[in-house]
Amino acid sequence: MRKSLPTCIPDILRAAFSQSTEPWFSGASRLMATVIWEEMANEGFTPANYGTHRWLKKDPTTNRILFARLDLGNSFECLIESLPRSSRAPYEEGGLVFSKCFSTDADLDVLQSALSLIASVPSLYATVAQYLRALHILESPGVDYDVSHSDPGVPFSIFASVPLFERKGRLRLAESIIHECMHLQLTMAEEVLPLVEAPEVRLFSPWRQTLRPVTGVLHGFYVFAVVHEFFRDLSLTGSLTSDESVFVSERCRQIRDEAAQVGFLASAEGLTDNGRSLVRHLNRCLDL
Repeated sequence: MRKSLPTCIPDILRAAFSQSTEPWFSGASRLMATVIWEEMANEGFTPANYGTHRWLKKDPTTNRILFARLDLGNSFECLIESLPRSSRAPYEEGGLVFSKCFSTDADLDVLQSALSLIASVPSLYATVAQYLRALHILESPGVDYDVSHSDPGVPFSIFASVPLFERKGRLRLAESIIHECMHLQLTMAEEVLPLVEAPEVRLFSPWRQTLRPVTGVLHGFYVFAVVHEFFRDLSLTGSLTSDESVFVSERCRQIRDEAAQVGFLASAEGLTDNGRSLVRHLNRCLDL
């Protein structure tokens, strides 16, 4: 899908990169999402009839298997959707394991609690709500282990495990939701404002502990910078328990330590001038 985004969006992004603004760039997110919906309308899709299976099949009328609907406010809604085998198989081949027993009450309680935490930072919540149209529940391989995923070809859907009855579960789920929505946002931004000029360049990723394409390292740096800023803002709201405050503080320290390993990105090969500008902005957000 070619995204012919209006020329004002790259100007908004460039301005945001050069200022001390929130790294989720709420001024551009609504515009980007609106234009994507306008293009998807050419294939018959609207926010009301969207679903991951429908989008993958390019058929806005095919059946959707829904567990639940989450009201995000401002007429935004997120579907908790199950995928039939034909749409699920490619993701399973990539290692994702889909939940077979969605416990509506328990899962929805954690989901709502995680979304409430995100809503404590209103501009971030408004940005996340632009992209969170469908959520698919994954199985986690173990206690205190989270799994999440997004597909750049599926613009308004994310996949995440829901940590039920586990340590700091709502904070961890909030991080997963933000993480994947910001991957989707950066993918949209890259369509109108190229950030990478040599995608064949490979750099060490502290998150994967291996060499990765520069695009993947930039994406990791971006989404974790957003998570760090969210946790920092959240810690100032007074809405956390003492244990949660300790968790958030430790998570911020860990993210900074990992991000510091790629702080050199602003001078690394492979990025455009706009990509370097974004990295410098993220370095400022992380106090690197």
